Amino acid sequence: MRRIKDKLSTRLMNVSVASLCKAKQLEKAEVVIVDGLRIGLQPDVVTYNTLIAAYCRFVGIDAGYSILHKMKAAGINPDVITYNSLIAGATRYSLLSKCLDLFDEMLGMSIVPDIWSYNTLMNCFFKFGKPDEA
Repeated sequence: MRRIKDKLSTRLMNVSVASLCKAKQLEKAEVVIVDGLRIGLQPDVVTYNTLIAAYCRFVGIDAGYSILHKMKAAGINPDVITYNSLIAGATRYSLLSKCLDLFDEMLGMSIVPDIWSYNTLMNCFFKFGKPDEA
């Protein structure tokens, strides 16, 4: 029974974090995570992916990438969605070299790219007028 309660609590935390992120209240979203940790609630990869995507969208790729370090420090491994969000953030700011670095980092961690990974990377190449590389 405890496990079901923990899953539901993490899910509720994720909904709260997502709602605050959509409202551009990123600092409050981080406070929710810190408060959850303080009462023994463990965030999961979804929690951090939501925060990374929001920071990339509203603040910048460096802010999103800084959350990746917090995620790893919490013992949560990034997944393909984590890197897709970061690559999309780098694409949004037209940072082709950053996109390629993130893609290489993802591969180096044995995270298998999916169709979104390739589509986002191709989009960045097209933005730079490099359709052949795409």
